[in-house]
Amino acid sequence: MNFKEQYIKETDKVSFSSSFNTETVEIMISAKKRKEDAIIKKAKIVKVAFIAAIIAALISMSAVAVNMLLSAGEVADRVGQYKLASLFQNSDFQVQTVENEKYRVSFLGLVSAENFNGIEELSVENEKSYAVYSISTVDGTPLSLIDGAPVQIAPVVDSYSPLMIWTLGMSASGMEENGVLYYLFDYCNLEFFADNNVYLAVFEGAFPTKDILTQDKQGNVVYSENYNGFKGMFRLDLDKNKANPEAVKNLLGNY
Repeated sequence: MNFKEQYIKETDKVSFSSSFNTETVEIMISAKKRKEDAIIKKAKIVKVAFIAAIIAALISMSAVAVNMLLSAGEVADRVGQYKLASLFQNSDFQVQTVENEKYRVSFLGLVSAENFNGIEELSVENEKSYAVYSISTVDGTPLSLIDGAPVQIAPVVDSYSPLMIWTLGMSASGMEENGVLYYLFDYCNLEFFADNNVYLAVFEGAFPTKDILTQDKQGNVVYSENYNGFKGMFRLDLDKNKANPEAVKNLLGNY
């Protein structure tokens, strides 16, 4: 008797229970399911890790984009405002950024100081507020100073019509670097309005018409319901003790 015949003879002697086949099949199915579940769980873990990596990368890229911007002091220096550059460099201002699907606007600095432009037509203009901000595209498409800014920024104050406030003796200098636009704006001292909420509002358009910015029933400045352009308001942290209602009255009487 050869090995094969001996093996068959011996296995025929083994007695199996009546449920052996059923239980064996169930065990095999259970094992197969556990294996599939393990594969699916591993796939989910990999997917979650992959998504988390993408989110982390996007946050990192956004942070890098902001960190690569010129500082307010550097902008002031490059447009020839050297005294201002020193003030910005000594400021502890925290950069703020808002963006939509197209553009990213960063508020780089704000200081109030003497009028460095040598213009003293009004006594209330002896002090100015200087703000620096940048505009870039979210997808990295370069912007050009020649084409103009795709969004505008203007001061607004609760309790006052945006059209009454937005110029405030404004003048501006602009520059571009690496496809990013930078602007240094100066206004009459915004600290005069410190007893109200003061913002720099970002919008699309030449100036803040009532179709862009309006006031609610409490007099707060808000975006109009039908306005679908860029929205973003940077609230200014101003010292309420420096509010000057008399200066505001004189100032708005000339605009």
